[in-house]
Amino acid sequence: MMTSFNREPAATVRVPVERSPENGLRKTSFIMVEKLFTVPRNDLGKRVGQLTDDQMHAVSRALVKVLGIAPVDVL
Repeated sequence: MMTSFNREPAATVRVPVERSPENGLRKTSFIMVEKLFTVPRNDLGKRVGQLTDDQMHAVSRALVKVLGIAPVDVL
């Protein structure tokens, strides 16, 4: 999930994403890695945009922190 609000204490693990033509966002948003859930593939709509490799690495690092797993487990 994403939000445009970044409030404590969740702000310490949310990954900021600035708006760009590549990601399709209208304003700076934050990936809420602390709110994990699954979505059936059939429920997904049209792709709006894509994160950069650096942003995906930031999401992985935040997930390591939230889930309490060893960084070596995330490749």
